[in-house]
Amino acid sequence: MTACRQDMHNQPRYKSLAGTDFFGDGRSARPLPEGTVARGRLYLDKARYAGSVNGEDIDYFPVAITRADVSRGRERFNIYCSPCHSRPRRW
Repeated sequence: MTACRQDMHNQPRYKSLAGTDFFGDGRSARPLPEGTVARGRLYLDKARYAGSVNGEDIDYFPVAITRADVSRGRERFNIYCSPCHSRPRRW
C-alpha cells in the first residue's frame, strides 16, 4: 500500500492568488514573463474542454476513444490507483 500516501493530500502549497511572505512582492503566483505566448493548451475546442457548444451541453464524446485507450486507462488505474481506491467490481 505504498502507491498513495497521506502526504499527497498534505503538500505544502498556496491557494490561488493567496499572499505569501516568501516572495518580495507578496504574491504566491508568479507573473508570466513579458512576451509569453501560450502553446499547447489554448482550450479553443469548447466541446472538448467545457462540454458545451454555444452554451448548450453536448450529448457526444468530443474525441475518438478506442478499445486500446480504455485498456491502457484500466492498466494505469490498476497499477497506480487501485491500491488505495480498489478495483471496480465490473469492467
